[in-house]
Amino acid sequence: MNLIDRAIGFISPVRQVERARARLQLRRIEVAASAMSGYEAAKRERAALRYFNASPRTADEDVLPGLDALRARSRQMMMNAPIARGAVQTAVTNVVGAGLRVSAQPDRAALRTLASVSEIQVGAFEDAAQREWRLFNRKEHADIHARLSFRRMQDLVFRSVLVSGDCFVAVVQARKGTPFDFALQVIEADRVCNPNYRSDTETLAGGIEYDDAGTPVAIHVAEIPRGGGAKRNWRRLPMRAPDGAPRVLHLMQQERIGQSRGVPYLAPVIGPLKDLDRYSEAELTAAVLNASIAIVSQNADGAADIAENAARTGQAQPGFLRANIEFEPGMVLEGFAPNEGPKSFAADRPNAGFDPFVQAVLRQVGVALELPFEVLVKHFTASYSAARAALLQAWSFFRVRREWLAEELCQPVYELVLRNAILRGRVAAPGFLEDAAMRAAWSATRWTGPSMGQIQPQTEIRAAREAVEARFASRTRIAAEIFGDDWEAVEDELAWEDERIGGARPGDPLTGRGAPPPVEQPSDAGDAEDETEQERNAA
Repeated sequence: MNLIDRAIGFISPVRQVERARARLQLRRIEVAASAMSGYEAAKRERAALRYFNASPRTADEDVLPGLDALRARSRQMMMNAPIARGAVQTAVTNVVGAGLRVSAQPDRAALRTLASVSEIQVGAFEDAAQREWRLFNRKEHADIHARLSFRRMQDLVFRSVLVSGDCFVAVVQARKGTPFDFALQVIEADRVCNPNYRSDTETLAGGIEYDDAGTPVAIHVAEIPRGGGAKRNWRRLPMRAPDGAPRVLHLMQQERIGQSRGVPYLAPVIGPLKDLDRYSEAELTAAVLNASIAIVSQNADGAADIAENAARTGQAQPGFLRANIEFEPGMVLEGFAPNEGPKSFAADRPNAGFDPFVQAVLRQVGVALELPFEVLVKHFTASYSAARAALLQAWSFFRVRREWLAEELCQPVYELVLRNAILRGRVAAPGFLEDAAMRAAWSATRWTGPSMGQIQPQTEIRAAREAVEARFASRTRIAAEIFGDDWEAVEDELAWEDERIGGARPGDPLTGRGAPPPVEQPSDAGDAEDETEQERNAA
């Protein structure tokens, strides 16, 4: 019985019995209803599910009450748990790397159809758009605080989303003298909350204000008090400007319908990782203690002569004494009492079952984080095929998150840069400001990031070349996925190098022009040797 039941029982025991009887009847109704389900997981007959009580709740009811604790614990794990930090670092490095790069690729067919735009106009727009984007990327233009370039801002935003669950980027008025009218301000998740810490309602939840249709219209940001004061003021920031341009970007990985705030990436594994961290620390401490004890004194009848003598003479407190002996090669121990002799200390650390157990736990953690075990711990000991399979599986996760980051952050900011440059007359794009279809055609892009890398470069480059020749893939895609570079930029550099050295020489491996050098046929001998070595190790 809860506290209310006890209070009622103190006043009216009869009423307490009635409440208990009603609760018991309700329990029987729930059990009977669950027994009618065709799914075993909904029934209560099984011992494992008998006390598994789960109530249907909305996304905000599940997320918002414990979100502060989740954020705090996620950050603590990020600061102090090696595996947790490594998982986040791995995701950030492979998704963002040095920053996603844009390649302006206007929809030429749509532009010709909608406004008869010529190829010369499109080419001039591409050059101007790339120039404006490079100018905006500088930290004195992109960041209102002039600390982060936009590439570094991508790193910070994505890391904040993983650690805190979500992040906000506000479009604010730029400083005077800059070539753009706006700059960006990154807002940490904790600062967006209900004014005066009011309870959540249908139109205000987690610091986000909604209209009657359930569309986010504004956020409420708590100002950081100066001078260490406890009083806070809240600032309301609209999500969009009157003309429809974005003013606040809310970046989160939405997992449920109606979810207002994001959940930290580490939330499902904070418990196992914390236990694993404690277990590793305990094993390390035990190993250090075992290594610190060199020799013990053994007495036949079990008496502690040293401790008893010390207690009798008053020279020391009774109890075990630690002998501070500096051992040297060839030294001799003597002076033992009758029936007393030395005994070496047999250390049982490191524990032989430590590593297999840790690996088993980390495999489960990797499943929850979408990181294969090999990628999570940066340890590749299997064959080439197994290592490549692990990298491909991880790369699927990285690619999905990269497309999400490009869609939610990079592309909206890119369109704001274009809009500002067009208004200032530095870029010509007919119809961009008036027609949504024209704006979408002019704003089409391709975002590229760090490449997956190659385990066997010759084999993978040969496969890429064959894919291009068979027209299964484009040179732009191959250059981006394998080398993380822009194909047109590579072509321009190669043309400049050819001109610099006086033209291409047939078969020249540096220029790549002319007849390609002969390529040896692939061999699976190395892979077979890896498999054989793996089988021998297993045996």
